[in-house]
Amino acid sequence: MPFCLQNTIVLLVAIATCALGQLAFDHNVIPSCSPDEEVCEFDWTIRHSQTMIVFDKDDIVQPHPLIYTNGSLFIRLGCDEYEEATQEEIQRTITAEGRHKMIYVINGQFPGPPVVVYEGQQVVVRVKNELLNEGVTIHWHGQYQRGTPWMDGVDMVGQCPISPGQSFVYRFIAEPAGTHWYHSHLGVQRTEGIAGPLIVLPRPTNKTDNHEPIENEFMVLTQDWYSFSSVELLYLFNWDLRRYSFGLDDERCFISSEKQKTDLGFSGFMLFESGLINSRGHHYPVFGDVPKLPLLPYETFVVESNKTYRFRVINTANAFTLFISVDQHQLEVISTDGHDVEGVKTDFIGTTPGERVDFLLRTNQKPGNYWFRVEANGAGKVKGILRYDSVDAGIPDSERKICSVERDDCVVVNCMNKVFPPHFNLKCVALHEMKADKRLDKREVPKYTDDGSFVEIMLSNRYKTQSTIAVINGKSFVKPSSPLQTYPDIDKVTESCNKTDLRCVDEVCFCTQIIKVKLGTTVQFVLVAPGPFVNEPILGLQHPIHIHGHDFHVLKVAYSNYNTSSGISLGMNEDIECETHVWCDQPKWKNSSWGGDNIPGLNLVDPPLKDTVLLPRHGYTVIRMRADNPGFWFMHCHIEIHQVTGMALILQVGDVDEMPPTPKDFPTCGNYNFPQEEFEEIIKKPKKRPSDVNNKVLKGGSPIVNDKIVISGVQSAPGCAHLEEGGKTTTVYILTLFALITTCIVFGVCLAYQTVDKKRLMNRFDKYALSVKYNTIGCDDKEKLVTSSISDPPPSYLTFRRI
Repeated sequence: MPFCLQNTIVLLVAIATCALGQLAFDHNVIPSCSPDEEVCEFDWTIRHSQTMIVFDKDDIVQPHPLIYTNGSLFIRLGCDEYEEATQEEIQRTITAEGRHKMIYVINGQFPGPPVVVYEGQQVVVRVKNELLNEGVTIHWHGQYQRGTPWMDGVDMVGQCPISPGQSFVYRFIAEPAGTHWYHSHLGVQRTEGIAGPLIVLPRPTNKTDNHEPIENEFMVLTQDWYSFSSVELLYLFNWDLRRYSFGLDDERCFISSEKQKTDLGFSGFMLFESGLINSRGHHYPVFGDVPKLPLLPYETFVVESNKTYRFRVINTANAFTLFISVDQHQLEVISTDGHDVEGVKTDFIGTTPGERVDFLLRTNQKPGNYWFRVEANGAGKVKGILRYDSVDAGIPDSERKICSVERDDCVVVNCMNKVFPPHFNLKCVALHEMKADKRLDKREVPKYTDDGSFVEIMLSNRYKTQSTIAVINGKSFVKPSSPLQTYPDIDKVTESCNKTDLRCVDEVCFCTQIIKVKLGTTVQFVLVAPGPFVNEPILGLQHPIHIHGHDFHVLKVAYSNYNTSSGISLGMNEDIECETHVWCDQPKWKNSSWGGDNIPGLNLVDPPLKDTVLLPRHGYTVIRMRADNPGFWFMHCHIEIHQVTGMALILQVGDVDEMPPTPKDFPTCGNYNFPQEEFEEIIKKPKKRPSDVNNKVLKGGSPIVNDKIVISGVQSAPGCAHLEEGGKTTTVYILTLFALITTCIVFGVCLAYQTVDKKRLMNRFDKYALSVKYNTIGCDDKEKLVTSSISDPPPSYLTFRRI
């Protein structure tokens, strides 16, 4: 290929890439369409990208790495050429926490582009998959999908994955209003880019003035972040190698903190490397307060004094419960999972993966810069900045609130533990203790009846840390081989849990667990969270449980049996009886008279509505819902590793003939077996293609029409020819002319590019002559460039502190 033509093609590819290149995430809530529009449409392209890569929007040249060295951020232009990055270049770069890592982007964005629509609008999203070798699906977390269950976006439950190069159009009605989000529901893609906010605004005529005027609304997507890809992280667990989470060749080992007590909960079963707020983050070595790369940008929320702001927080994490606080500012929780509650003033807000919480912040403090903190149960943290607009941007020196009797106890909403040692000075507000705002949502709790339309189902959610298998009632979920919402023969595409030859290992059976309930049934789930072994209270994890297509009332959250003086768990809540002292896969009430409404501590008057709920370790949670949305709905733990390793099931609401019919030509997929008999028949008697019947071809390439060879004729005019077929003449004048025009355009673009590139290089030369901004790093600097990537060795165990 000629050099000029090759450069032209590279240029055109660069232009296309830059058109969808990295874009800064706008955290302001701005409607995507006006409320008068019936349909709100979006076009997405999903592809790979990488953190710490700068896309030059001015010159439209190849992207360059962004590197951190000598206390500054540089753009690497060549092997020995570096240019200090401008603030504008840094701000439009996906920096994460400073390491280069392959990620997914939607239209060049991470997090994905906001979808801000009005309740009742039809949402249309055209998704083009330009990943090289992965399928993808999009789940619209929190949306009912009434009448469109095959738009829910769960692979092999609602739809087939969108293959590379293919596109798929999602179309559904935005319902209910509130803070929601979307994310990939295939494998472990969601925590590395395929996720974004989905805000459904109430219609202007439906708004209720239940709060003071709100100056602005911010979207806050928080998550944990790892140097390993999510797939690598998953297999470290599957292969029981998570102790090498610092790196397979790193001398440090991660020791699980399940046995350790912390102030807000337990740090969990995996390393917290770092976190992100709207894709901005830092790595804090040895759990200190000084980040490793201080000049990386912080996500910053700019506010005015004496105003009220609404923050819509979405926990998109892989695994960690994250606690939100803002130094020297009190927060007021007003909504959970898109459903309004009566305001609860608090200091810390707990969010588990998948949960959303909206809070009000009043800017009544001295103007300045304050830390916006996101903390992971004592295992790590990430910070943003709340900046008053009357002061210059700067690094805050504010302090986290100290909880003491002298300064008042701290209030924690949605806490992991109910009981804390007295000297922690913490007060917990459990989910069921919050009250639904009846002015906005007048839905009553579904009533208990004894006519068969009420069922109570107890589900034990357990993670076997030794074998890395997640189970519900002793069953680890196996995906169907074809999406159930396309209505195949269920017995042929699932591993039935009723099979006599079911595959079981160590008391765990692998099958497609389906719970079927009649349409209109009131279902009360009692969700239980035992540890891997009932008689070992030091082990165990909390789980965020999410149900698709429905929401539910949270009637009770019951925590572990605690030592009231130390706050340490003594084991399973004593209300629950397990079948043995080892397993608890078939739990039941210890008091056999309990059930329905007859469970002490239920809030049957005004409990909050949610679609994702905390299930505390060694405790249980009671939720109640009306199964009124026909379809096959996924129910699972929203910790990504738990879900993909089996803590899931399918809730079938109604019979297939009560479910919406699949759209015409909806894509299907599944297992295929090429029968030996059919194979032998085909190779013995090859079938003629339809085009071969009347159009035979000789080895030389001349066609035979009606068994007569037609010889191609050649015109005398140079450069032009025609072929005669059955007396018809086909000319190629137009094709030749098109080829000549295309060639001229290609070489013209090439010449223009070379001219622009020459001018760009001259400008850089001038800039080098006039400023020290463009430089070549010396030998000493190169040595620092290499050594700067080596972190200070933290200890080989997690450390904890109280507030």
